Amino acid sequence: AMLDKKESSSSLPLNLENTSMAPFLGDVVKSVDIPADNKKNISTSLDVPGGWRVLIDRDKVSKIVGILLSEAYKFTPENGCVSVKAYQNKRQQCAIEVADTGPGVPYERQDSIFSSGVKDAPCNDVEVALSVVADYVKAHHGEVFYNARPAGGSLMTVLLPTDYSAYSDANIVTDTIDTGD
Repeated sequence: AMLDKKESSSSLPLNLENTSMAPFLGDVVKSVDIPADNKKNISTSLDVPGGWRVLIDRDKVSKIVGILLSEAYKFTPENGCVSVKAYQNKRQQCAIEVADTGPGVPYERQDSIFSSGVKDAPCNDVEVALSVVADYVKAHHGEVFYNARPAGGSLMTVLLPTDYSAYSDANIVTDTIDTGD
């Protein structure tokens, strides 16, 4: 029997580790290939507070950020800029923002780009990639959304809970040694 996608996506198993976000996101940024034709001369910036630790499933969060970065690089024009910023917001969530200076998403599609399990099959690889992001964020009991930037470009924001209590269903890996501040 086909699993109902909505149901399966919220029950993706999580392996949570207390993670130092600055080195973790630094590694994710380094691991994403800027498109081979980087004659585009895109610059990348990363802004994460040092010493800030969050309980995350590293594998899933690295995929979330990696996919958002890959898409940002794909759409950012020559001499453009892609930035990753992470911080704890006023609602005590871990906010991760990936911004670019690309053309942005057409207004009529902005609400639906992260809908996981779209009724009709996703028609292109961008939509497939973003539905993976949506599923992984949902597994983290988080939210993801798109905003157009006033100066042009896209801002993708992922919000993840930072509180153990959000993760009653997760496997919390307590014995991992995470070096790095």
